[in-house]
Amino acid sequence: MSTPEWLETALEKFSTAKFSVGDVGTWVGVIIAVIFGIAGIIVPIVLYRKSKKERKSESQPPPPDPIASDEPNRSPSDPSPSGELRGADDPRLRPRKEKILGREEELDRVLAFLRGTGRSATVRGYVAGSAGIGKTEVCKAALERWLRGKKATRAFWVQVDDDADGPRLVRQLGETVGLAPETCARLSEVSHVRPYLPEGLYYLDNLESVAESDGGRRSLRALGEIPGIRVLASSRVSLDDVLGQGIPIGPLDPESARELFARRWAGSDTIDAGELSRFVEKELGYHALSIVLIARLGKAYSWKRIQERWAADGTALAAARHKSNDRLDSLTISFSLTADLLRGEPGALDLWQFAALFPGGFHEDTLNRWEEISGHHQARVALVDHHLLLIDAGLATMLPPIARYALEQAREQTKYDVTSRSVFDWESARALAYRYFLSLSREASDTISSDAAIQSRRKSSEQLWAMERLAKTDLASGRPHKGAARQLHQQLRNTYAFDVLAGRAVLGHVNDMLGDGLSEHLLGDLESRLGNVDKARGHYDTAIDLYKKEQDQLGLANALKALGDLERRLGNVDKARGHYDTAIDLYKKEQAKLGLANALGALGDLENRLGNLDTARGHYDTAIDLYQKEQDRLGLANALKALGDLDSRLGNVDRARGHYDTAIDLYQKEQDRLGLANAYRGLGGLLLAEDRAREALPVYQDAISFYRAERNPIGLAYTLAEVIRCHSRLGGLSGDELRELAAEAFHQAKRSGVDSVLHYVLSALLAFFEGDGGKLKAFLESTGAED
Repeated sequence: MSTPEWLETALEKFSTAKFSVGDVGTWVGVIIAVIFGIAGIIVPIVLYRKSKKERKSESQPPPPDPIASDEPNRSPSDPSPSGELRGADDPRLRPRKEKILGREEELDRVLAFLRGTGRSATVRGYVAGSAGIGKTEVCKAALERWLRGKKATRAFWVQVDDDADGPRLVRQLGETVGLAPETCARLSEVSHVRPYLPEGLYYLDNLESVAESDGGRRSLRALGEIPGIRVLASSRVSLDDVLGQGIPIGPLDPESARELFARRWAGSDTIDAGELSRFVEKELGYHALSIVLIARLGKAYSWKRIQERWAADGTALAAARHKSNDRLDSLTISFSLTADLLRGEPGALDLWQFAALFPGGFHEDTLNRWEEISGHHQARVALVDHHLLLIDAGLATMLPPIARYALEQAREQTKYDVTSRSVFDWESARALAYRYFLSLSREASDTISSDAAIQSRRKSSEQLWAMERLAKTDLASGRPHKGAARQLHQQLRNTYAFDVLAGRAVLGHVNDMLGDGLSEHLLGDLESRLGNVDKARGHYDTAIDLYKKEQDQLGLANALKALGDLERRLGNVDKARGHYDTAIDLYKKEQAKLGLANALGALGDLENRLGNLDTARGHYDTAIDLYQKEQDRLGLANALKALGDLDSRLGNVDRARGHYDTAIDLYQKEQDRLGLANAYRGLGGLLLAEDRAREALPVYQDAISFYRAERNPIGLAYTLAEVIRCHSRLGGLSGDELRELAAEAFHQAKRSGVDSVLHYVLSALLAFFEGDGGKLKAFLESTGAED
């Protein structure tokens, strides 16, 4: 294979360069782009000679931790259908009841697409108000049959948010294939997520909001053009110009409609066949969900009464329309009649709106807790009876149109605001919802480490997206409960960072609602974590101004400490030290020992990086004493890990090993996987520095396992580079094994988006080839580099 001229010229610099192993770490930068055919990625690499000022002695500090371990490890989000399907028996493909009726023709058309070679297809309803007509059930049944065949490929289910646009769809694609929230937050175009998408079929459910935005349609078109990617989409909106000719799902045929009504009829009346036929055609329009909802009313109403209520409520709802050109569909009347009946069941409507906050459903223990708080233990029975809530294998789920209707009743003005006589009471529902989330997060803000605090933070982080819906709906109601929102916000202050995407979304609504210093400060923390420096600094500056106006000295100290952290990471040493010094003075005045410990630990990190090791040790020792007094195990672990890094630099092996071991024990108690990964990597570095590469390897493997669990590309890239260094000393690594290690290391470095990580991986490879640029050139060419 010929090498492109631009690459040949760059590689020539390697072949003429010869470095000693001791100098390898000083040769880094970006000068060539290596395309690893094995991983299909483009990796920019640069070489330049660092100045003497930049070069360090053997006491050079280790590479920084991927993400400071005082930021908590992430927990999975609340249950979500999004993700790879696990074969035909995947629970997401189960029908909500028994097999669907009257859809064999549509099923055959979807199956024909799945079994064919077409790039994309859209399953959509062509009738107005086609939500609930059965598009998702048809797709589920077709996917299940297809996956039982021998030619099925990998398949992914993407449950698109109700209000998603193009960038949100791109981020959800990233979430679906397992990218970390930090990585997803940086995605906005399909080109950004394309390198991470495995080949296969992507089923996009509930696509209406995306389809109705120009940016969303562009994203869908770009997704459908990616080689190896096939798209099946469910949408009420036509996408023929984007994804090709749609597969229409219209009303049920008359016979299937009557059979569905008969199966779901909950009354004891005998209904005249002709009368039923006329009703399901003229009034229900053969609409599947409307048929089911009306049939379930038979448990409370006679057939005659149902018809009377239908006529009366339909007339009243039509009269209450805000826009004369709005068409009243059967589903709206069906929801209204069901809601009107359920207001007689205590808590049923409150539970309907609570369940609607969880787009992916929720576990039964969530329902149990809500019932304990509300005292409404029969509400679930009413919702299940009326086909509003399905509980299967301990998971409660609600169809998107059912959830959408409930939350729309809370809003002041919405597109589907159909009546001023809504029977829903949002103030009652939100009060129970806030009480539930306050109960869930009660211990989450505790500074004293305990199992209860750890579990509270974990469980709260899993339901951040539901809290986002609560805050958004409450804000849109025009009368948000600011008191409850403020209390919940205070309790979540240590939880938002567990999922930066969800945390940022919640904080955005809370900030709109409260406009307080804490919201701005925490938004700054999340933007800083995502690398959005200007946004982070803007939030911190605003927070500082608000804290000053509020005369909140402790809040001011916290914001200044956070701004110091940002400046430290940017290399602005003097600014960082100034902020830390001011924060420390404020903490002392406020007698805030934990804040003081955090600031001293950060100042210790700054002095450590500058080589002022005795000063750094003094700060760490003081911080450790304060953490012990405050019983903050996580802070103590972080300080001990930092002290271990310092002693490792100085060659104090036994002391460093002791600090790492104690930190690891504390991280295990705190269930902090990222802290564990960083500590294991530090311990591996200590062993490698002692020429104990064989002992270091399994320690690095422990670090890699935790970085993988945390989906942390920076930590993975650094640690894989260290594994390469170990093998360069031990020997015995085959070319194929080295290529596999290097490909993953560069892939993770590219995912990180941080140039210094790429430099670090390159330096490890150069060390493996003993500084021989020619050998490195040959290795790079052997990977299949091409233009």
